[in-house]
This record gives sequence, structure tokens and C-alpha cells, in this order.
Amino acid sequence: MSRASLRRILMISRRPAFGLSSISPPIAVIAKNSGHTQLLLGQGRLFDSRSYRDGQEVDTFLGDRSIESISAYIETSAVKYRLPGKVTDRTDPDAAPLALPQKDEPSEVPNPDGLTVALTSATFQSEVFNRPDRHWFIKMYAPWCGHCKNLMPVWDQLAKQLKGKVNIGKVDCTVHKDVCTAYGVRGFPTLKYFTDGGASDFSGTRNIEDFLEFVEKASGSALTAIGGGDLTRIEKEKEIFFVYVYDNLTPEENMRTISNTARAFINQVPFYTTSDPIVAKSLGVVTPPAALILKDGRQHTYPAASFLFEDRLILKAWVKKEKFPALVGLTADNSEEILRGDRLVILSVLDTSKPQPFATQKELMKEAALKWKEIEEKEKRKAAVKNRKEVQFAWLDGVKWESYVKRVYGIRAKNLPAVVITKPQDDEYFVRDRNNELLNLESDLIQAIIDAESGVLVPESTLSFPQRVVKAFVSFTIDTKDLAVNHWVWSAAVVVAGLAAMWRLSKPAIVTGAQRLQPSLGKVDGHRD
Repeated sequence: MSRASLRRILMISRRPAFGLSSISPPIAVIAKNSGHTQLLLGQGRLFDSRSYRDGQEVDTFLGDRSIESISAYIETSAVKYRLPGKVTDRTDPDAAPLALPQKDEPSEVPNPDGLTVALTSATFQSEVFNRPDRHWFIKMYAPWCGHCKNLMPVWDQLAKQLKGKVNIGKVDCTVHKDVCTAYGVRGFPTLKYFTDGGASDFSGTRNIEDFLEFVEKASGSALTAIGGGDLTRIEKEKEIFFVYVYDNLTPEENMRTISNTARAFINQVPFYTTSDPIVAKSLGVVTPPAALILKDGRQHTYPAASFLFEDRLILKAWVKKEKFPALVGLTADNSEEILRGDRLVILSVLDTSKPQPFATQKELMKEAALKWKEIEEKEKRKAAVKNRKEVQFAWLDGVKWESYVKRVYGIRAKNLPAVVITKPQDDEYFVRDRNNELLNLESDLIQAIIDAESGVLVPESTLSFPQRVVKAFVSFTIDTKDLAVNHWVWSAAVVVAGLAAMWRLSKPAIVTGAQRLQPSLGKVDGHRD
């Protein structure tokens, strides 16, 4: 029957002390599945339900309180008290709920003029944050930033190419600091894609081709549903991936949390969802929901039980911690994150010109990486080493990045494969072991890591001479801050002279902060000016 067949109110009287749960679930199910039924909970006698027509009581239900009995009673009453000639028994599947008539509004076209939109704190709030249905690719910048200036014409060209498809915006972080602070901007330019209540960071090469490829991925669904036959294939194809297992009892809100988290790792970790019991059994999931990351032939299970939207930051932090396999390939997308921070990076520079030697080289490095992981896990269980640095094994295409490895580490193509232990935070690296032998894939890398941590190995610097002067000067000014406070005139003169010397030594530019691979130039591009 149609929703208009009977205007009914099913009165469910209850006493607050007890008993409501025995009838509420059946009534709720019927109300959800029957458009003609409305619910009203009021005080009165226990669980009496009465039928009304035109405001007059016409009947009282006295049967058992099962879904079947209550539903049958409603349907029988609807036929009995129907106003003749007004409705039919045929249900209209396309019938909409009763609502006020609305004017037809033209569909919104993103980026209608093909222009970059300058966003303020207020317009970011109204056009981006409050509109998760929209798609925005936004540049967060500073006017004095050289890389930002170089990006400007490319960004405007991108806006033209994405006319009618994706909104392109920019936020001046020197003016609208609240926006940039809220999204953790630490360097310029920072590029983020916003949609569906989430943000995806772009960390690749800043050119039109890479931008368009990124937008295509970010604008689509961040989740891929899989079934029983997909898991084996994915394990062969992906070094690392995330799986969310759920069932028909799982709250719908959970999927919003998973989708929001997935968007934060576009181009980094593929996210899959499944309600297939075969997949759940293969993964050892007994009670959904559950989240897992699979890498290095092992499963890592999310330790928390909650997937509420308010818990999404906890889930993101866990994914970020687990998102790299034991041996990760260094690319333009991930190099900035890996070659940054307080960690040791064991970098193997491999010869990719011949497939078979390359595969063997990579496998040797992976064995060393997995061996180190086992040592780390044992130490964590025994709490043997509390202050040990994080260690990440990585490999780099020594042919593609020939000029980079030669300039930064002094490694020539004829000397491949080679191994470098890097300390990005200190701008240092090690190429020789305790016996002054060059590190290679046959070296005892485990011992070399321990020696690098304990100060046994002799470091070399990734900085040029002018950059080392700058770093030493900055360190000096920090160490002598008390002197500067007490003798500010003399200190100011020294600072001015030092800055002038640094400017002369470091022209045309000083690259500081995290470094990022630039394949088109074969060099490292500083993320900050």
C-alpha cells in the first residue's frame, strides 16, 4: 500500500521503570520498514497500542508483541479503515516521503571559471570545511617562499585544466595562520586535497602531470570493496595494504571513519573493506569490526575496538606508524617523510639496469630489514633498549637518481650497489664500517647500525660547506643566547655580520629542512625556503 494509505499513530504507552525494551525493537523495525507508520511514545498503561482515524480511537491491539503480529495488525487495520476511492493497495517504490515542494536548483559546477580562488579563514570555513561534498585542491603558502613563487604559474595552469571538475584554491599562511596551523603546515608550499571531511597530502613532484594523476586518485573513492577471491591477489601485488572487516551489525558511522582515514593516506596505503566471511576467516577475524595492516607476510591488528568518527585521529596515528614495510622503495612521494626526523635510514642504492641482479640485491636488503625487525620486537618485549632510534630500511634506484646519490653521498654508478646509513636530523651519513671498509649488501648491517647509534662510526655530512657554516652559526647563536641577552649590542653586530657572510657563502640559495627527490631535475628539492 502507498504511504498515504492511512494516517496512523501507533500509541505505545509505557511506564519508565521497566519493560520497554521488550516491545521497542519490534516497533522500531516496523516503523523503519513502513512509511505509513509513525511512532509516539507517551506515558500511560503498559504497552497498549491503539488505532486512530481522523483523530478518533477506533481499535486497540491486544495481541502478542512480536514483529509479525504487530505488522499484521497494522496491515489489517489499514485495509479495514481505508477511505474508499482515495488510495490503492499497490506500493509505489519511487514514492517520496511527504515534504514541502522545493524549487529546482541548478547543479553546482566546481571551478566554473578555471581560476585559483584565494581563500580566507572565513571562506575556508564556509566553502571547504562546512562543505565536505565539494572537492578542493589547496595550496598553503607564504608570499616570500621561493618555491611558492615558482609554483604559482603551474598552479594557475592546473586551475584552467581542471575547470568544471575540481576547485583550486590557495591560502596565504602569513595572513590566515589559523587555517594553516589547524592543518599542521610546517613548510611551504603545502598542498592538500579536501573532500568528504578529510584531507590528503600531496608530496610528489610539483608538475602538472603529477598533479592531475593525484587529483584523479584523490577525487575518487578512497575505499575498495573486496571479496573472498581478492585477498590472495592483493597480497601478491601490494607490499602493504589496509583491510577493514565488518558485518551487518557494524555501525554505519564506522565506514565514515575508515573513509576519512583512507583519504589521509592516498598514494601511500591502499584501503580495502570487506564483509565477506571468507575473507574474515582468512584474516582470523572472529568478531567484526576489525582493522588490519598486512605487510612483510605478517598481519598487524589495530589494537583499539572503537571506530567512531571521534576516534579517527587515533586510527590515523596507528596507520602512520605502520604504513611502511620493512624495506620501502624511496620515491618522490615518500622521500620527504623518510629522509626527515629522528631516525636512522639504512639506504641501499641499487643497480636497476639489469633485472635479475636488481631482484637479488633487493632480496638481500629485505632479509637484513626483516632480521632487524625481529631484533626490535625482541627488545620491545624485554624493554631492553628504551631510547633507541627508529630504524627504516629503504632502497633507491641508483640509475634513475644517479646525479642525486653522487652529489649527496659521493656514490658513482660504477660502484653500485652501495649502502649508506643516514641520520637525516643531523645531516650526517656513514658509508664505512668500523674496519673502514665500504658498506655493501654483504656487510654486517646489523652491527653497522649498532655502531652508528653508539658513535663508533665516523660520520660525513650531507651539507655543503656554506650550509655547514650556516648550521654552525645557528647553533652558536642558540648556545650563546644568555650572552646575547646580557650584551645585546655586541651580539646584534655579530649576528648582522654573520648573516651577511652566510648570504655571500650560500648564494644562490640555502636548502634547509626536509629534502625531497625531484626526478625531473635529478636533485633534491628543499621543502622549505
